[in-house]
Amino acid sequence: MAKFSQAFLQSMTRPAYQEGLFTAARELGGLRGRMEQERGAMQRFDQLSKATGQAQASALSGDPNALALNVRRLEEIRDAAPTLQEKQAIDSRITQLRSMAPAAKQAGLKRDVTAVSQIDNVLDGLDQRSDITEEQKATIRDSLSLRKNQLLENPEIEQGYRQDQINQFRFEESELAMREQQYIRDNQDEIQRAIESGDQDQLKAVKDKIPPEFSTIANQYITGAIRNNETLSQFKAQSIALNTAPMTEEDLNKLISSLPEGAADAMAPEIREYKEAIKGWSDKTQWSGNTNALNRAKKAEAAIQSRMSGISNALWSSELTQRNRIAAENRAIIRKAEIDMLQPVRDIDRERRAKQITKERDGEPTREDYILAEQQLREENVDTQLRIINQYDPDKAVELGFEKDAESPYEVGQVIDSEEGAFVYLGGDFTNPESYRLATEEEIPQAGKKYRAGLDVAFGVPARAVAEAVGGAVSLGSARNKVGRAFRQLGGDLSGITIEELRLITQNPSGGFKNYMGRIEDEINRRTAGE
Repeated sequence: MAKFSQAFLQSMTRPAYQEGLFTAARELGGLRGRMEQERGAMQRFDQLSKATGQAQASALSGDPNALALNVRRLEEIRDAAPTLQEKQAIDSRITQLRSMAPAAKQAGLKRDVTAVSQIDNVLDGLDQRSDITEEQKATIRDSLSLRKNQLLENPEIEQGYRQDQINQFRFEESELAMREQQYIRDNQDEIQRAIESGDQDQLKAVKDKIPPEFSTIANQYITGAIRNNETLSQFKAQSIALNTAPMTEEDLNKLISSLPEGAADAMAPEIREYKEAIKGWSDKTQWSGNTNALNRAKKAEAAIQSRMSGISNALWSSELTQRNRIAAENRAIIRKAEIDMLQPVRDIDRERRAKQITKERDGEPTREDYILAEQQLREENVDTQLRIINQYDPDKAVELGFEKDAESPYEVGQVIDSEEGAFVYLGGDFTNPESYRLATEEEIPQAGKKYRAGLDVAFGVPARAVAEAVGGAVSLGSARNKVGRAFRQLGGDLSGITIEELRLITQNPSGGFKNYMGRIEDEINRRTAGE
């Protein structure tokens, strides 16, 4: 043992041994440093993965606020990263997540809009529930109504909710139209047999089976089918088989004209053949010597008779479908106008209107200006929606408060922009601007002729006379649109309108611009001051 200890001590004094210990210690320290670096890298990786996963989940769930919070966490991790390579990798993830923000916002809006619609469904069915007390119903109603109102405070949610209601109404109308069409298709043979039987009890039995939701369309179809059957009976009564003498072309045309539109075209070959064949008939000799013509006439007559009922009823069904489709579209427009009557005034519109009406020297509206602006915008919106409803259902418009003689916020001839297109105000009615310009004087109300005269004077020729004049009228209409939009939506900012367009308005001051003429002339004078 003493020898070993002595040998060991001697070896420690050798330079080589001392160098080896130093190297070993250095490597051990480097290993510990690398382990700490790797541990730090793993911790940052875990933080990065967690924040990225949470951010992606936020985007998918439609929570843009949570997405933004997690992006900020990633930015903190990036700032703490020790190497440029790590920073660039994290930056790439941040960019990717930021690109998801618009979709997250839309998903969130869609979720909230759906939530409002679901609240409506629950409230609609609340009274029918028998598993809860009236007190519980009242509590649920108050709670859900409060939540609905909170959600609708967001203008984007409110707009989406209104659009959702309109889309749902359109869908329901479209779906009903398809089911009505299918009902007629499934039952038209039974209806036709009852009509052809002439048995009123049999026809009544068919009518009694009609479900309430299809009663209108079914009774309309039956009325038309009876009319078609009467025409067929008249055709048979005047046939060659019963009378020897054929119908005249005039009689045939009269019968065919009582059928639905398109029937004559569908049976054109048979009708043409019949008219050609009856040329062989003579009031003196009848069909004598013209057996071939008689046979042709009988054959054509039989062909018309065999096709008349099927074609007529098919065309009538198609016409009804088209009528009901248009009626459904009109009901959707009316429903949209009803919903739009309730839309709140946007802050930006209130601000612009208040600045237009304020009399303060500094241009800053007072509280009274804002109240008046709100009132004006609401009244104008209600008036606009009522006039749209009046186009499609005057009785409903009156029921909702429309008065034809009420003072309108628009002047005759004023071009009005709406989601349904551009219209010209004509004393209670709207019409397409192009149709208005090309219409005859008899088609335009007396009050509207002043505006029309303005077009004619402005261009020196009748606005409807030639294409060039129509092009000029369009230019005036375009100028009116631009200037009107500048005052309605941009607070009277005319900088985006050419001086030629402004001068065109001053030359034709009608159309709702009289109140703004001073500001338009000031803008023209300002621009021409240096000329």
